[in-house]
Amino acid sequence: MNRVYVFALTGQATSPFTVDEHRIEFMDVGDLHAAVERRVASPTVSEAALRSQHEIVMRIFERVDGVLPVRFGAWIDERELNEVIRIRKAAIQAALDLVRGRVQMTVRFLAASTPRLEESPSLTAVGGSGTAYLQARRNAERTLPAEAQALTSAVRDLVVAERASPSSRRSQATLYHLIARGSVAQYLAATAALRSPALSITGPWAPFAFAPDPWE
Repeated sequence: MNRVYVFALTGQATSPFTVDEHRIEFMDVGDLHAAVERRVASPTVSEAALRSQHEIVMRIFERVDGVLPVRFGAWIDERELNEVIRIRKAAIQAALDLVRGRVQMTVRFLAASTPRLEESPSLTAVGGSGTAYLQARRNAERTLPAEAQALTSAVRDLVVAERASPSSRRSQATLYHLIARGSVAQYLAATAALRSPALSITGPWAPFAFAPDPWE
């Protein structure tokens, strides 16, 4: 079997490049492309590997407009990859249309007083029933702190799409905003007065929170 490690799906390709000895190339997958590394084994899961993967995705993002990061990567046979893309092509294409020309800003609410919802799924998850998704959305909105409303209002005209992740035992409440690449300075200016030790804003990032999982 010819296996590849998939870092991202993209709407276009560019020349191969190397990041920390990882050679990244672009495979044609139907009318789409996959940014992959050819390797004999899947990488060991570790903090270092995750940091390296994040860096590789960001390098892909610098070179290609329209990137859907594959969460945690995927070590997969080429034939299986083609079949997965064929089945999920409509959803992947719709997601590429959404993120093309746009970047992700991440807002984390660090306040200890943020209400916690221990078992609700993140809205960034794809799959499951529509009812479960809507319930997760309502749960996430209820657990976001009061500062979230003020921040959302401040950037309403800049935000194309928003995702929310409720707080849990493992992480704090988070908002993900998708904005135009050229709107980053405006976004940062609009949110400057709202920043505090309890609220952090980072980005621009590749649109990690807006990428569907092709394998779900």
